[in-house]
Parts: sequence; C-alpha cells; structure tokens
Amino acid sequence: MKILTGTVAMPPDIRGVFYVTTADVGSPYESIPVNYTSPYGGSPTHGIVAMPEEHDEVLIVQPTNSSEWFYLNTIWRVPKIAALSEGGFEDGPTADNLDAPRKGHIFPDALMFKAAGVPDRYVWKSPLGNKITLSDSRNKDFENIQLRLRSPRGKILTLNDSDHIDSIILRNEHGDYIKISTKGHKGRGEAARMIEAECLGPARTTSHEGSIDLRVVDGKEINIANTSTGSHKNPDEVRIGGTNNAGGPHLQALEQLKSGDAWGNINIYSQYNDVNIDVRAPDGNINITSHGDEGTINVTSEGEGSNIRVRSEGTMQLTSRNKLTIASDTSDVDIDAGGNILATAAGNVDIDGTRIDLN
Repeated sequence: MKILTGTVAMPPDIRGVFYVTTADVGSPYESIPVNYTSPYGGSPTHGIVAMPEEHDEVLIVQPTNSSEWFYLNTIWRVPKIAALSEGGFEDGPTADNLDAPRKGHIFPDALMFKAAGVPDRYVWKSPLGNKITLSDSRNKDFENIQLRLRSPRGKILTLNDSDHIDSIILRNEHGDYIKISTKGHKGRGEAARMIEAECLGPARTTSHEGSIDLRVVDGKEINIANTSTGSHKNPDEVRIGGTNNAGGPHLQALEQLKSGDAWGNINIYSQYNDVNIDVRAPDGNINITSHGDEGTINVTSEGEGSNIRVRSEGTMQLTSRNKLTIASDTSDVDIDAGGNILATAAGNVDIDGTRIDLN
C-alpha cells in the first residue's frame, strides 16, 4: 500500500474522479486519476459528499495489489493557505497573528480559536458561503453554544443553548425573524417560552381547508392594535381584497370596504357566513367606543330586505348627552309596549302629523 501527497490539478468530474499531480508518480506535469471516497455513501443518490477543489493538497492511497488511487484527506498547510488568502499572513502565522480573527483568516470560521485559544467551533462551509457551524465556544466570561445554518446572503437558522440567549431564531438578511425563546430575558422584554415574529413588510396567515385558532387558555389577553400613522401608505393599494400583489385573487368581495386610504384600519370580514362576538362571563360587557371628538359609530345593514335587531332580556337604554333622533326615511316608526309608554320632557312635547289619532 502506498500513501502519497499531491495537488489537485483538475476538479472532480461527475464520476467523483479528479486528477492529482505528485512528484512520486510520473513527471511533475503528469497527473493521475484519483477516486473520491466518503465516510458514508449508501448509493449514488445519497450519502456524504464534500469533494476537494482544484489546487488543494491531498493525501491519496493505492491499496496493495491495486492499480487505482483513492482520496484519503485534504491537507491544511497554514503558511501556504494564508498566502493564497487575500490579506493573509506575509511571513506565515505566529502566536500573535493567529490569536485574533482578521481578514484572510485561514479557517472557514474566524472565531474558531477566540473563546479558549483552541478550536471549539466545528464548521462545514461551501465555496459560495453556505455554512454549518457547531459551536461549543465558552470561557469564564461568556458562552456561545449553538448550531447555526447560514446561507451565502445571510439567511440564518440558529439553535442556541447559551444561557443568555437560549432560543431558536429564523432570520433573513434584512433582520426579519421568528424567535422561540426558552428561558426568556427580562432586559429584552422576553418571557420564558415566548414565540415572537417581526418583519418590515406584510404578515399573512392562510388556511385553505382548515381553521385558524388564536386562543389564550389561562393566561392574559388577546390584543389587536393598529398604530399606523399612514406615513408608509400606498395610495393605489386596496385595503384587504381585490387582487393581491402576487396577482392572485384574494377576498374580492372586500372591494366594497375600500373607502379611503388603506391604512390605520382593523377589518373583520366574513364572505359567506356570520361574524360572531360572544361574551360568556356573567358580568361581561361588549364595549364599542369611539374616542374622537368627531368620531361616529356606524351600524349598517345594506341589503334591501335586511334588518338590524337589538334585543335585551333585561333593560335597554338609549342615552345621549345631546340630541337623540329616531327616524325612518320611507316608512313607519312603531313604538309598541306591553305596559305603559311614558314620555317626559323638560320642555315641550310636540306632536306634528297630517292626522293625530288618540285612542
């Protein structure tokens, strides 16, 4: 059996064969075919594959009684790799310049030696920057214990067991994220076992054939708030309906709600059935309040044969600090009582009509 060192002259082909030049076989300009090997390869369709690249220095082996060469490993030679890196060490690494991360670092992770001076981060990184990091970094001042997947443009999935973070975070390169916390952090306003989602653009939840449930079992409140000032409004945008930005149909019947700019509103809509608001507490109230000086509460039924019914099993009160108007545009106003009808005024009682019947 022979084991030699060599340099990859041609990258691997579709068969997993690449060519290596070595001073021990043939001339310096002659390359030999080498078969790629892996710690796991179940079949041609799955396994662990991480092939060497052109110019890599490798170890190759030729088994006894075989004419074929096989890949063993890639060799890390610090001065050579540093020289190939932009901003690398001019005179090779020393104890001083290896001590701090810098541009041109010689490993796929600049923080590999930072915590304890020994490698405590385990990295798999592709040429374009896809990266898997298993970090066991810790010392007496801090810890960074995590599994991280990172894309070349900066999309990150982090499973972090560090005591001060202790969470799962899915984040894009712009900072939009979903976070599941374990212990929480009072200084950051994070409760234990909290799920948090934040984005700059729209957020949408859709169920095509099921239900959407938002429920607090035995906790605190459900709060829905819109604090928009309209500073980022789109004057051509429908509220929630018509055609969405992707060009597909989206609650087209909601076009009827488009009155004014699509900002600052909270809209609840059912296209084919009811909207139900139900309070089960013995002393529970349904409160609808408009705080604006010129605000209006509108209750409207727009169907030609539709009705508005307000019923109470107890007492019903209509109270106004100013004028109270009861009117019908085209038909009668009926007042019917199972008991007496009492009319009291601090001023006059005026009854005006074409005919007044007192029975």
